Amino acid sequence: MLHTRDSLIIFDEVQSYPKARQLIKYLVKDGRYDYIETGSLISLKKNITRITLPSEEESITMYPMDFEEFLWAQGNESTIPFIKNAFDRRSPVGNGVHRNILRKYREYIAVGGMPQIVSAFIDNKDFGSIDREKRLIWTLYENDVEKIPSPTDSKVSTILKRIPNMLSKINKRFSPGMIRMGSGMDEYDSSLEWLEQSRIVNICKNVNDPNLTLPLEMGANKVK
Repeated sequence: MLHTRDSLIIFDEVQSYPKARQLIKYLVKDGRYDYIETGSLISLKKNITRITLPSEEESITMYPMDFEEFLWAQGNESTIPFIKNAFDRRSPVGNGVHRNILRKYREYIAVGGMPQIVSAFIDNKDFGSIDREKRLIWTLYENDVEKIPSPTDSKVSTILKRIPNMLSKINKRFSPGMIRMGSGMDEYDSSLEWLEQSRIVNICKNVNDPNLTLPLEMGANKVK
């Protein structure tokens, strides 16, 4: 049962019905309930060509859980304040405590910050189970990318599939030659930009002179 001004309605995977984003204007104006729309950023960006986005819609970007949130999920609310306190006092934490904190941090690096993955890790304490969950999420990303109705779709899909291989290299650089022999960076600029804007990847650009003119010094041909 819905209660006026005390109920929240969630439109999950709203990209499947873009018209709902336009109609939300009238639901908000009605004023009885609050609404949240969730969906894939990839699909949300492309499914807006035939709708008018309402001014009432406020976008919130969701990020993976950081190390502190990873510990919170496990009921640990003391480690980060302890580290901050030790840092402020400039005092060592002791070898045993230090090793324990590093172990927790390595767990976080291995598990990552995706809530679904963290939940699987907490429930099972098994890296095999989280690997399966990661593969499922990766497959969803690939399926979403294949829905892109643009000339860059095949390149985006190819880059996405090659990312694990690129990350396994020592320098981890993006190399057009790994996708097609003889190709250059200019062929993949728009695809890389699309992947970055969709927040599927974080792109690190080479900088030869890190000063106030940093944006001018970024090397477009050397990215990781």
